[in-house]
Amino acid sequence: MSKFLVTQPMTARPCRGKPLGLWWVLLGLVIASCSSSSGDADGATSAMDDVEAQTASDIEITLFDAGEQAFVKNAVFELTARCMAEQGFEWGVPTTQEEFHLGPFPSPDQLREFGYGIDPSEWKELSSDDFEAATVMPEDQRDRWIDALSGSDQASISVRLPNGFDVVTSTDGCYSRSQIAVFGDLPKTLIYDHMVHDLTGGIALTKVFEDPAYEKARQSWRKCVEATGITPLVWANSLREEAVRNYIELDEPLAMQAEKELAETDAQCLTESGFHEARVGLLDTARAEVAAEADYDLAAASLFQQQAVSRANELLAE
Repeated sequence: MSKFLVTQPMTARPCRGKPLGLWWVLLGLVIASCSSSSGDADGATSAMDDVEAQTASDIEITLFDAGEQAFVKNAVFELTARCMAEQGFEWGVPTTQEEFHLGPFPSPDQLREFGYGIDPSEWKELSSDDFEAATVMPEDQRDRWIDALSGSDQASISVRLPNGFDVVTSTDGCYSRSQIAVFGDLPKTLIYDHMVHDLTGGIALTKVFEDPAYEKARQSWRKCVEATGITPLVWANSLREEAVRNYIELDEPLAMQAEKELAETDAQCLTESGFHEARVGLLDTARAEVAAEADYDLAAASLFQQQAVSRANELLAE
């Protein structure tokens, strides 16, 4: 999921006439052209109003726990697949790969244990049953498939995001129903998505990358890597791209071994150069600045996420 550029895809009604693409196109990318607008909208929700108010001293802030985020995401996907199956449709569960669990800046220890979390199948020819089936369906059947997944035009809500934009999203499709089952409330879920994106992958990361201290530390890491005989891409902050290239060019066992070796080199240079410590510190500072500027209630959002984890555990056990 560099599909994971948005930490959790928002469900939107696909525009008729749009080509049917991957699940994340249906659920995420079309929202920009079909469902977003700025300005007033009836029924728009402006905040996580009735999430139980607690201060940071009352609850552990786990909002940035990539494992929790991935767990609830996978729960929504699994419930969506079950819902689609009940209606006679196939929908393959997209897995949130290990790289998502690692967060934006994997630590040296994480790299040594998990590598880059690359899913080899992501770099092979697409052959998922649900995608193939959907693309060859007759148009009326394909529309029913889309309706089952993304919902109808008749059931929708408008949600005001913290940035002032409104999102109009269906409430009766399998994906939205699964979000409601896990998170308990769809408007708050969309707001939570937006907050997490800003704080873990959006505005906060942009602040980090634009900080001169980040580039200075990155260049130190780069010199360390080059001393081992590896030349990273000009813009790279890890050796993940080299690992991906190996999965494209080499047999899988060789690529897996190469990934381990690259991750070890990367981890060693992250430590010796001080790059990892520097970027984590900058990200913590950026998150605090973004949260303050947007008046985000991190404790409420963290509680919301933890409640979703609890619900997901119960639902997946059924």
